[in-house]
Amino acid sequence: YSIKSCLSVLPRPSFMTYRPDTESMKLDENTPEVGYPRIQCLPLYSMLLALDNPTVNYMSLDIEGGEFQVLQTIPWDKVDIEAISVESHFLGKNSPGSLSDLISYMDTNGYKHIPNAHKVHSIAVFTEENGDQRKMEITNDLFVRKDVA
Repeated sequence: YSIKSCLSVLPRPSFMTYRPDTESMKLDENTPEVGYPRIQCLPLYSMLLALDNPTVNYMSLDIEGGEFQVLQTIPWDKVDIEAISVESHFLGKNSPGSLSDLISYMDTNGYKHIPNAHKVHSIAVFTEENGDQRKMEITNDLFVRKDVA
């Protein structure tokens, strides 16, 4: 399945503002940011329930920051996700948490980190809110459920 929707960083529906100039999303439940699109976001678990909670053999989570927060909304004992690729180069930059935090969290929830499974040698240029540009290596990390790996 594929869905064109915003994923909530909360375990309930929320609103986010999308900033195309910085490729980032900002939680804005009370104060929308003027001049940028406001998008209603749904929890990933709600989307899985809408599909009758199928077995997910492979999921790619690439939302330009917030991946770790989205994963933290999942009730892991109620889903059947075998492998997950997580965009990780924004960890600690566009969203809280580090790669070490993510690996530990996924391990606690029964997933094995497969280092360098998605090694990509490409550099992207991002514009900060203050207009400064920064270069960043694009990275994704693979996690496989321990009973599958």
